Amino acid sequence: MGVPADIATWERVQTYEGLMALMARQNFRVLGPPGAVINYSNEGYVLLAAIVERASGQTFEEYLNQHVLTPLKMS
Repeated sequence: MGVPADIATWERVQTYEGLMALMARQNFRVLGPPGAVINYSNEGYVLLAAIVERASGQTFEEYLNQHVLTPLKMS
């Protein structure tokens, strides 16, 4: 899968659903078996936020502050 060189030509997404639909249309190459390879992905963190919001009923920011940052006394 080639990546367009000009970011202006990239499809823009504004919602979690839009990102999920875009990702579903991609032909990603598997890097290795589950648990064997670590790969950072901005899209993965956006999907994490969507999952947290749907499961908790809170925004990702609210959840992160309440369950991670405040208990660790981080501001």
